[in-house]
Amino acid sequence: MTDSILDNQEVTAEILNNISIDLGNDDLTFTSTEKFGADKLNKITGDLVGSGILSGGSNQGNNCKIYISDGKIYIKSGIMVFADGKKKTIENDTEISELQDCAVYALNNTSLNTIQIIAGTSYPSSGDFVKLATVSGGKVTDDRCIAVSKVNALGSRTSQTITNVSLGLQTEIPLNSSKVGVIYGVVGIGSSNQSFAYNFTDNKYVRFTTNSMQEVDYITVGTNTRISFSIIDNKLIVTSSTGGGVLNGVII
Repeated sequence: MTDSILDNQEVTAEILNNISIDLGNDDLTFTSTEKFGADKLNKITGDLVGSGILSGGSNQGNNCKIYISDGKIYIKSGIMVFADGKKKTIENDTEISELQDCAVYALNNTSLNTIQIIAGTSYPSSGDFVKLATVSGGKVTDDRCIAVSKVNALGSRTSQTITNVSLGLQTEIPLNSSKVGVIYGVVGIGSSNQSFAYNFTDNKYVRFTTNSMQEVDYITVGTNTRISFSIIDNKLIVTSSTGGGVLNGVII
């Protein structure tokens, strides 16, 4: 398991300010000589999406799911987002503890700057944490919540959810509204998935990974698949260079 600490060396002041403004937030007033703290970088993610589990990827709804096997409690791979914008990536199915009655959650300990998966007696009454599951009598109750986009700050647009859309070389998705601003989502191909945001007004792509956030010309998934977006005749046109992929996301 790895913690998502953004790499300051890969992000410029201009990109950070522009991305923040594009997503409907105030200019964060970064300067070219300022050292970017992780808290300010995480703020952009926090402004973009609420806490919970990111959908999409090869698990098809099982991201960060808790399960029992051979008398032990495990968590499946996936990505979770916390209220302050930090991310936790579970790269592979991982053992959490021996089988016991417990509440399983991910805790973002801001004072210690750590993120841990905990099997406790109950959920915390406060703090920045993501619920995963309750285990009782050898049975698992799924308590996960999907992280929801917060880019409604761009205006009064109505959001549109895209769920498990299989991509070809060019895929058309009818839009519910003629006014769209941003799509935030995940594209998955096989075991690879890529979180992204795209601003339709300025044609800007933002690529999120476990250790960086970058403005790019298109979204790359896996080793050689390029994903790009456009709008024609009130339809979202998704182009995949290899004719593959699964798209999940929210359009605002």
